[in-house]
Amino acid sequence: MNDKIEQLRKLCEGEDYKIFQDKTLMANARIGAEHYGISLTECTPTFILKADDAFVALIIH
Repeated sequence: MNDKIEQLRKLCEGEDYKIFQDKTLMANARIGAEHYGISLTECTPTFILKADDAFVALIIH
């Protein structure tokens, strides 16, 4: 997975971005909001990508 993260970093060079790795699987925004103690309105659109045997989430903020 680290190779995929490095490829993502190279792709994002020059852009304002953060890479956050979370070990908790959340099936929907409500679960994520509860997990992080935020309101549902504070959640942002998320695009999930499968990279080999792992998943990457692109959060649009």
